[in-house]
Amino acid sequence: MSKIDLHEEMKINTCLSKEKKFTEEDFVRVLFSYLTNNGVYQVLESDLKRKLYFYYENPEFQELFQDICKARGSLNPEVDISEGLYHEKYFGGNIIWGSSHSDKLNLVYPFDIDLSDYEKKLSKNGLELMRRLAFELALRDEIESRSTKELHIYGTNPNQVYSLIYGKYLRKDAGLELLSDRDVQYKKFLVQKTFGEAFFDSPFSFREKIQMENALMADVFLKNASYAIVRGIYDGQIQYANAYTNIVSEQELRKIRKIANTSFQKDEYLALKGEPFVRKLTLK
Repeated sequence: MSKIDLHEEMKINTCLSKEKKFTEEDFVRVLFSYLTNNGVYQVLESDLKRKLYFYYENPEFQELFQDICKARGSLNPEVDISEGLYHEKYFGGNIIWGSSHSDKLNLVYPFDIDLSDYEKKLSKNGLELMRRLAFELALRDEIESRSTKELHIYGTNPNQVYSLIYGKYLRKDAGLELLSDRDVQYKKFLVQKTFGEAFFDSPFSFREKIQMENALMADVFLKNASYAIVRGIYDGQIQYANAYTNIVSEQELRKIRKIANTSFQKDEYLALKGEPFVRKLTLK
């Protein structure tokens, strides 16, 4: 069994354990209180679950997620905090949401809320990690909120494999492109020319499969990168951007936001000339 498999098995066993010191309900209440103290008054439930997944995968934060598991059956990797959210929404009295926008949670936690009963369930290091988690989420939220395009920033190592596409959708150019500051290594390159065979992730902000004509597809692996941005492009317009980075500098994150919102010429900053998938830009 590999170290990765062993780590995953340990997390599953932890989730199945009956005795929890810091429960899922504790986690949600403390996190939302800390977010409020960091100036965050609104969260998207689905986006939060996705962002928390990368902390859940980080062994350093294991103490915080002792009662939380990976969501099953989700299109994107995310944590399952549904019970904690339900308890906090219906019994906590500090969250407001609308029936037509149930994913958007408005946080109305008092700044002087007493969390001592929850905080004492964590070690000194665990408490610091909880504060760090809330601070980093709040920092990224501030950067995202000032973006002219839909932007999501995920705190994770950007050096991973990205599946990218480029082709025609409704007779207009469409695809997913990658922007980063370091080298790329193509793991797989595929050409699809038959309209009926090409189904790919949508370049639009909604996540679904769409049918593309004359589509090209590449699995791209990044190495030595400090950030990666995957953008949905349709008819030359940016639809949304997902950024992946461990950077927590406000100044550097602003640079990443600027790159995510910048439109480039078709052949501008291409990492490999003639390939429409990757652009290479350093954080200046």
